[in-house]
Amino acid sequence: MSQYSIKIQTLINYIEENLAESLTLSELSKQSAISSFHLHRLFSAQVKKPLRQYVQTRRLIRAAHQVYLRDQDITDIAFDAGYQSLEAFSRAFKKKFKQSPRDFRLTPNNKPWLITPALAKEEANMIHYNNNDVSIIDFPRTCVATYRHQGDPANIMASVQHFIQWRRAHHTPPDQSKTFNLLYSDPEQAEPSAFIFDICAETKHELSNEQYQIFSQIIPKMKCAKLPYQGPDQGLATALNFLYSDWLNHNDETLADFPCIIERLTMYPDVAPHQATLNIYLPLQ
Repeated sequence: MSQYSIKIQTLINYIEENLAESLTLSELSKQSAISSFHLHRLFSAQVKKPLRQYVQTRRLIRAAHQVYLRDQDITDIAFDAGYQSLEAFSRAFKKKFKQSPRDFRLTPNNKPWLITPALAKEEANMIHYNNNDVSIIDFPRTCVATYRHQGDPANIMASVQHFIQWRRAHHTPPDQSKTFNLLYSDPEQAEPSAFIFDICAETKHELSNEQYQIFSQIIPKMKCAKLPYQGPDQGLATALNFLYSDWLNHNDETLADFPCIIERLTMYPDVAPHQATLNIYLPLQ
């Protein structure tokens, strides 16, 4: 990457971490080490969007995630996004997503989670892994409550929101109950109707809930290759490909008959996309 590509990515990361702040031109210039005389033109040339419009768009996208996935008052979300009134926020939100915030919370007809920060996917895909990044661990036997998403990967966040509702109703927040995903298929290769993705929360005992279509399953104790990952989900394929190609080819290990496991540690919108962290566990015999 050129020095200015790096500076622009640094600026984008700073914006994501500080969307609730005023983000003045002088502050952005200072954080990026780019003269304010050139910042607007340079940003537009590299990101293909004016700086002010980019910041507003990212604030609205984060707000959409908060409206749909978090139990926050919409007025608080509006102020956090930099709007002086709920009315102004609602107008901007409806212009962007074609729905009011309240309607979007109930049934979103837009998918803002498919829109990642500029350059974020490219940056995540440029991360290079090596064998020292991987450790062999004994994954403990873990009982999990599960909601299974089966169908088009583009609709997965509706399943996530459904599972969040169950977690709220049963008092199993992420800070008290570990969050896992089981990857049964590759969203880039599976037929949409055949795509399966389990959304799980650790529980102390087996349970089921017909109302929410929740069922229990056991992740068995087994040997796994563990690879930590930080960044947006759009860069996960690079980390997974490393495990399935470079790492597996250079290690005398055999895959177990169990899906790949993701343990989510920090998640967007609670942190900026590039700060989201998780562990990948590749089951081994």
